[in-house]
Amino acid sequence: MTQSGADGMTFTLESTANTDAGTYTAQVEVHLQNYPDVKTQATATLTVTDCVVTSITADTSVESGSPYSYTIFDPQVIVSFEYEQVPACGYLMTTTSTTNPASSAVTLESPNNRFTITSTDVSEAASIQVDLDVAFTGDTFTLTEVFTVNIVDPCLTATITTDSPSDVFTLIGAPSFTVDLPFATDSVTSQFGPALGMTDICGALTSSL
Repeated sequence: MTQSGADGMTFTLESTANTDAGTYTAQVEVHLQNYPDVKTQATATLTVTDCVVTSITADTSVESGSPYSYTIFDPQVIVSFEYEQVPACGYLMTTTSTTNPASSAVTLESPNNRFTITSTDVSEAASIQVDLDVAFTGDTFTLTEVFTVNIVDPCLTATITTDSPSDVFTLIGAPSFTVDLPFATDSVTSQFGPALGMTDICGALTSSL
């Protein structure tokens, strides 16, 4: 608290931390400059309250309401965000999230202020709603961002490659025989299977005539 003004009757109270919150009593003595014995005293009660967040703004945010798309086996996708409290109370930002349906493909890294999206499991393909709750420790004001992550199954657009069997000729009435179908595979297993030790990422191949 500082005093200013020619009449000595203006005081400025400045708080720099919530630890300053409390009630204070200031006793002011007023006297005539040329007659210091002519004086009086006044008492003022000063109350300092905690800083209250009134809004949360985004420096870098998730695109609320907008979908993100990720195809399984693609490189990890990182979605970063940063929010500020208004006024700048100095509270620590906290974030929590929920996914519906539950999914391990979307992970909140709260200390790093980001989401990561990654998967090597085609069973995780889904449209996932993510709720991100932003708050600041020491205050009750919260912000919720809702967005969608579409986890895409690459097997839906896979291609199958196989070698054609050799031409076979037989005579009518000759004994029956079998023809082996050359090796066949799908493009997803061919691309990602060797590194993962998987031979049927998109499921077993079947054939029919």
